[in-house]
Amino acid sequence: MLTFDPEDIYTWEKFETDVGMYIYTVNVFPDTAESNEAADNLAIKYTSAIIDFEKYDYEADKVIQSEFRRLMPLKRTSAHEQVKTKATKYQFPRDLLPTGFRTHRSKKQLFYLIDRLRFARERYSDNGTLLQSQFISDILFQVFFNERGRGGPRVSPTPNLIPLALICITFTMIYFHLCKSCNHPQATEKNTMFTANSYWRDVYDNYLHRRTSETRNIDWDRISEYHTNVIRGLQGRTHNEALDTTNAAETELRLYDGISDNDMID
Repeated sequence: MLTFDPEDIYTWEKFETDVGMYIYTVNVFPDTAESNEAADNLAIKYTSAIIDFEKYDYEADKVIQSEFRRLMPLKRTSAHEQVKTKATKYQFPRDLLPTGFRTHRSKKQLFYLIDRLRFARERYSDNGTLLQSQFISDILFQVFFNERGRGGPRVSPTPNLIPLALICITFTMIYFHLCKSCNHPQATEKNTMFTANSYWRDVYDNYLHRRTSETRNIDWDRISEYHTNVIRGLQGRTHNEALDTTNAAETELRLYDGISDNDMID
């Protein structure tokens, strides 16, 4: 049986990073068989550089599989907590909201945005394209792709197209925290936990696996391209601003929709 040495810190760090990549970009709630298969594939990835095999019948040892399962909730919770931090600070643009719903993070504003999933729609409107939301792009960038954050980006390198799974889990986490923060009816007692056995896992699965007529009608290629373009634009802008520090101490720049420059570093 092939394996890698758990005392090899470099390999172990890469393994831990790749567990996060799997959770964020493939499936945040895999079952045991799926997580074991992913662990096997990662072990093969590290051993294939040492031993040349093309069709080796490989099974990762139980330690690796167990470590994969141990790391899954840690990675999920890490992202979940940062989504909470960023989403609860978010300032929605007043000019895109009707009069009467412009008070920052008031219960009235949050109920309005949760209704018809306006927070996840283009320009926060009733008929805006679902999931084509600047809010979602901003949180995606801050939580998963911000090179200036503590520890670097969770997902690196930036994929050519933002994966559907990553968009779905970001949307679901935002939805959860908006509901919790204003005691929305969606956050009833049975729905207050964000776990593999909760209502919110069903929300995630409905989008990821397109289980409803609404999610089947989403143009997922268009949504992925939209978020990819926004995130790459934000990455380019923050890189340029990091190089230009002339007025950094004098001016707080509002970079985009709802998060200011001072919120960028974790």
